[in-house]
Amino acid sequence: MADEYLEGIIIESSNPMFRDSSHIPIDNTISYSYDIPMGPGEEIWVVFTAYAAKAGDYAGDIDFCINDEMTCLPYRIRTIIE
Repeated sequence: MADEYLEGIIIESSNPMFRDSSHIPIDNTISYSYDIPMGPGEEIWVVFTAYAAKAGDYAGDIDFCINDEMTCLPYRIRTIIE
């Protein structure tokens, strides 16, 4: 998750729970890692619980990486907090 997005959004938890998290300074992101087996054609739901930290318009990319940090699908997200 991009730092620009997380300036106003605080991730409290996720379901399932992530294994660990770390800040990646190269691309200014927070990385959440999971150990979830996934078969071909299978869907996995990860639900984040977050809360608003401060008013503003926050946008950024969320990258979903499978098997390694180089095989990723980016998605653009935006949240407006009033």
